[in-house]
Parts: sequence; structure tokens; C-alpha cells
Amino acid sequence: MGLKNSGGYNPVATGSRSIGKLIESFRGRDAVGAIRVNTEVRTDKLNLSPAAFDVSGGTEITSGDYKYHVFTSTGSLSLTMNPTGLLSPLNPDNAGNFDYLVVAGGGGGGAIRADGNGGRGGGGAGGVRSNDPNYPRATPDTALTAPATAAPYTYTVTVGSGGAAANLPSGPPPTHGDNGGNSSIIGPDHPGSGGAGGVVATGGGGGTVLPNQASGEGGSGGGGAYGNLVDGTSVSSPDGLTPTAQGYEGNVGQGAGGGGGGAGGTSNPLSNNGGNGQAFPEYPGPVLAPGVPTGPTWGPLVGTPGTLAGGGAGGGGYSSSTGGGGGDGGGGSGSDYSSNNSPGEAGVDYTGSGGGGGSGPSTGNFNAGDGGNGIVIVRYKYQ
Repeated sequence: MGLKNSGGYNPVATGSRSIGKLIESFRGRDAVGAIRVNTEVRTDKLNLSPAAFDVSGGTEITSGDYKYHVFTSTGSLSLTMNPTGLLSPLNPDNAGNFDYLVVAGGGGGGAIRADGNGGRGGGGAGGVRSNDPNYPRATPDTALTAPATAAPYTYTVTVGSGGAAANLPSGPPPTHGDNGGNSSIIGPDHPGSGGAGGVVATGGGGGTVLPNQASGEGGSGGGGAYGNLVDGTSVSSPDGLTPTAQGYEGNVGQGAGGGGGGAGGTSNPLSNNGGNGQAFPEYPGPVLAPGVPTGPTWGPLVGTPGTLAGGGAGGGGYSSSTGGGGGDGGGGSGSDYSSNNSPGEAGVDYTGSGGGGGSGPSTGNFNAGDGGNGIVIVRYKYQ
């Protein structure tokens, strides 16, 4: 017996409409009417963020939104992957890169080792490598960056010592004071002496002892002795970064010794003053002083401008009885040509500044100053 449809209900037609609506609900609205698949993906259950890192090494200082790591001696900068680490490639201000300031040791001054009434040369400042945008010779931001690896990553940090002054009491006199030591940050991927993963600043050149001898070449060159029209040149950094320049040449000597070059320039021609240092405002002295052994005196000297790497001054001579003034940023003053046997001053430690040159009419009376030790600082924005 057939079914009676007394209410106009058509199960086939109704079912057809239901199936049609179901198909339509999955049908795309494009021109060909293709089935559209829901492609929405729930990302709140997935960890797709780039790696973040914990950073350790040196003396850590927090100031504002930045973390600083200050090195006054050789050590390591270590990165360890941690989802809650503060160095992150997602930070638009650094994209996982470090800011860095690498200052080599300053050169030692030239001392009296032979009769003569002229002054000796001041030591040159250590070379400087930095991506501080205020530095006219800034190197790339990408020189130091977070690694693309989950394994712990360690940069070796070397801080160059200041060069000894040429104060040897006997034996053949040296040509010039000792050059300062190199400062560097070198990563495991650093290919030889240059390339990605490394930053190298060359130590400052030593000041000349005798006329007609070459001054020390270095990050900044040493100054010439009296009567020496040859100055110390500034050499290129070996790290392969552009620009390669990292300092300035020293000054020639006349009656007085020539001043060593500073990171900010050479002093006036024929002057026995040291070349000026360079300001690095991203690294203010009062903020970083807690990370420096001589912080109470170092901070005010470096100041808020962050001035470092001044050239050592030349010693006074028969054309100028007064020793020159050291370049700002820590350069040592030169010895006075006088009866009180005043010594040349040492470059200030942890500024990479050059030592002052000696002076005087007789041997051994006027000692020159040693170069100042360098410093290495890295920083990153963590919030």
C-alpha cells in the first residue's frame, strides 16, 4: 500500500533541498564553484616564534631598555637558547643583533735613552670598532648576531693591554714604546682573521724614542721624537669589515715630541698634544662605571658623551719646555722639560688611550707613560 501525502510534503524534494544547502555551505564563491576548504590554522597551540637567548659574560648592567655586558679583561660572551630569553630576533630595534664597542690597548710613550734636548713621542690610542651610529667609521650591525642554532654559542672576548713605555734602563734603546694589544670579539664561525662573527681592533702604536726612527704603527699611530718628520701611521683592521679604518696617524716631532693619534683625529700639525678621543653616546661613562674597576674616576672622565681612546702627548723639548696635553678620553700628558724630572702620564686604563712621551736633557731622568688598557662592551635592547 502506498503512502499518502496529504499535506503537500515531498520527502524527496525536501531531502534534495537539504543536501543542496549542505553542498552550498561548502561551495566556494569563486567563478568555477569549487569546494572551499576551511584553511584557518590555530596557532595558539604551536610555538612558531624564532629562538630567544639568555646572554651572559662580563659585568652585566641594566639601564633603561638596554642590557650592557662590560669586559675589562679577557672572557666569554655566551648565548643559550631559552624561550623566555631577553635577546630576541623579533625585537625590531635589534633583530637579534648586538651593539658593540671594541677598544684596543693604547701605545706606550717614548722615553729618554740617549743624550739630547728634545722630547719623545706620545703613544697612539688603540683602534676602535663600533656600530654606534654616532661614530663616523661605524661598522655593520650584523657583525655580531644571535646564531641560527639551538646549541650554546660562545664568543671569545679579548681585551688588549696597554703598551709599556720605552723605559728600559740598559741595553740598546728600543725604536719606540710598545704597541698596545689587540681587542676583539670572535665567534666560532669566524673564518680566520676576518669575516662574519668577528670584530678586531688593533693596538695603538708606541711613541718614538730617537730622531729619524719610525713611530709605532697601530690602530692610531704613535708620535715622532724631536727632529723626526716621520709619524706613526694608522693601520687597517684585519676583521674584514667596512670601513677598515679604525684610528688616525700620530704627529711628527720637532723640538718637542709629537703627540700620538686618537680615535677622534690627529692633533694640530707640529703640535705635541695628543689626538682627541671619540665620543660614543650609546656608552655613557656614569652608566657603565660599575662595570669598571676604576669606576669612580673612570666614569666622570669618560662622561655622558662616552669619550674614549685619546692620544698620548709628546714630551716637551727645546722648542717647547712644557709637555703636551693628552687627548680627551684618557690620553696621558707628556713630560715637561724642566729640572723637576716630571714623568709623562700613563694613558687611563679601560679607555685604550696612549701614554705620554718623555723629555729632558739627560738620559733616564724623564720616564714616559704606559698606554691604557682597552675595553669591550656589548649591549642589546631587551624590552
